[in-house]
Amino acid sequence: MASHGNPTSFAATVFNYLIAGRGTAGLSALEAGLDRTSDPKVLTSDFAPSMWDDPDYDWVFKTTPQVHGNGRVVSHPPGKQLGGSSAINFDDWTHASRHDIDDSGEHGNSGWSWDELFPYFLKPETYAPPPPSTSAHVDITIILPSLHGTTGPIQDSFPPFYDNVYKAWEPIYKKLGLGPTGNPKGGRAAGAYMTLFTIEPKNASKIYARTAYWKPNAGRESLVVLTGAFATRVVFAREEGMLVAPGVIFTVDGETYTASASREVMLCAGALQLPQPLGTLRNWRSKFAPVTRHRGAV
Repeated sequence: MASHGNPTSFAATVFNYLIAGRGTAGLSALEAGLDRTSDPKVLTSDFAPSMWDDPDYDWVFKTTPQVHGNGRVVSHPPGKQLGGSSAINFDDWTHASRHDIDDSGEHGNSGWSWDELFPYFLKPETYAPPPPSTSAHVDITIILPSLHGTTGPIQDSFPPFYDNVYKAWEPIYKKLGLGPTGNPKGGRAAGAYMTLFTIEPKNASKIYARTAYWKPNAGRESLVVLTGAFATRVVFAREEGMLVAPGVIFTVDGETYTASASREVMLCAGALQLPQPLGTLRNWRSKFAPVTRHRGAV
């Protein structure tokens, strides 16, 4: 059964796949944060800012003072819990433009065009049509249901109510000629529009990576999650002249443990934290080459 386990039994198990990371991408087997499934701060969208700069929920990353910004320090709040940053965001279901995606493909990333990726944009989504009352407050004419998924674990919908700010700002932008030009899910929208939100249509509670992906699989015997476990370093070793990654060193309450994998170690620690457990990779690569993907795809 999927569980939060304990560090001793976790370290004694050799897993086929070992995932270390902070949440959204991996819902990792090793998660430095805690499981806050029932926390109202997480489940209530408007409470998201109350988690920012709180080290119980947020890694509290900040930039150095910006010389050309009057010394301003900019916060970057990655989520510190099972579900990662998807647990502390504002639930906006937004998408990049077609031009941005196509540019990535045209600069050497084969398969990275809008048309090739669009089926995957549909895969996680279940679109919930808005109730008739929503059209009185939000322009829903830009929504084309054919551009939205219908079978994914992430439900997206419009909120059940809007305050006066929301009711006012969209008409103002339209009068200025800055209204929406199309469905943003189509990749060509510009102008002001109201986004869909990743909330449960029945009660407006937050839907994020933990509730959408982990919860439905929580009963799988092959899935074990250890929360409160901080991955500090990937273990590298020599195997038949190849560089392999057979495990990860992690800490829980100041104690150090080693978790092992028979097939692959996968890091899903995000752009800012991914380099940290790879600190020794450069030294190992100078000794052994090539790096194998078997038993350690890092």
